[in-house]
Amino acid sequence: MLIGLHENNLSNISYHNKQDAYAAKHGKKARLEHLMLIICRTLNKIRHPLARAIADRLRTALQTNCFEHVLPGERELAATCNVGRDTIRAALAQLEREGLLSPSEGRQTRRIVRQPGNGSVIPTPPGEQRVSIGFLTSIPVALMPQGILAELHHLRTRLNEGNMDFTIHEMPGEHAWRKQQNKLARLEAKYNHDCWLLYRSTGDTQHWFHKRHIPALVRGTSYPGASLPSLDTDWKAAANHAAVHLWRKGHRTIGVCLPSEPLKGHELVQKHLFDFKADGWNPAVVPFSPNASAIFGNLDRIFSEYTGLTAFITTRGDQAATLLSWAAARGLSLPEQISIINLTYEPILDHLYPSMACYRTNTEKSVRRLVNMIRRVLVSKKTGNALIMPEFIPGQSISDRVETSGETS
Repeated sequence: MLIGLHENNLSNISYHNKQDAYAAKHGKKARLEHLMLIICRTLNKIRHPLARAIADRLRTALQTNCFEHVLPGERELAATCNVGRDTIRAALAQLEREGLLSPSEGRQTRRIVRQPGNGSVIPTPPGEQRVSIGFLTSIPVALMPQGILAELHHLRTRLNEGNMDFTIHEMPGEHAWRKQQNKLARLEAKYNHDCWLLYRSTGDTQHWFHKRHIPALVRGTSYPGASLPSLDTDWKAAANHAAVHLWRKGHRTIGVCLPSEPLKGHELVQKHLFDFKADGWNPAVVPFSPNASAIFGNLDRIFSEYTGLTAFITTRGDQAATLLSWAAARGLSLPEQISIINLTYEPILDHLYPSMACYRTNTEKSVRRLVNMIRRVLVSKKTGNALIMPEFIPGQSISDRVETSGETS
């Protein structure tokens, strides 16, 4: 049993007597202002210690198995503890941060994830079926960008806390589409996940899930006609900002480094960089294949054909590292002769010199949004596309250029 606590330790009688005397002397308006001041001071002194006390009592109740699998609702807990719901929410938030409770999702009750003290995971309640989430990737996990690997780690943890299993399926897209369809059909029939996450998926793959009404959402950009909900970086905002930033720094002819995979996100980057209208703006696509010697050849060709090229825009951390190697081999200094701006962030950038200008997203926020979208898909609620707005990190890889007659010198 939880022992009730009282938020107000003041005597009601003496409190009202003091307020009546204050109102008689200063008027009702002054009384209200004085009352608000007292409330604010009282909350500052009491709310946080009280929330900690409630968290301690709930933690003890969890340790002694007072609750089975889930906690009562906030209203019931507030009535039992004789405190306000704000205090209950603050106490529950503390237990969530400690990893004892699953995060609150809408009106769903909080599930008990771990027991205090021994840290053992609470098993799924008998008779409750766990939700199954499948992650389908067209590239091996070992070749994934570091940022996506970190996101997968947070996603698996968050889903497991929410009573969901998470399985990764690798299905490289080197085969003809007819063989790919057969592999997809066998994979879906074998696992029958409640929801699929599609990473680096082609338009054909997205349409395949859409036509069969299989619950799925895209971690990336959804192709037109597929009508699958998606979560991706706001490539338009990132590309436009990068173009404006370079142009204001005096760069006019720039190389746009794009990987060979035909992904919608890369198409959007190319489109918005080439649609940017400014005096002297002259972008050129630099194909990045998995072969380093082929990349060096493409860079040499572009650098020779486009005189006055002074900057590159990359879409991945490994591209920036390759550019540094190429520039060093050709005797080009950064950022004096060549500037680089990367449209994503990966930990590898922290180990490059000079520090890279890049665009960074909050992994935890992205995962929370992705989990919320998964929950909506699971209950057949309409879910649209969501964009992640990245933060620009200036770095030291971009130099100012001296302009002469509208061209970069």
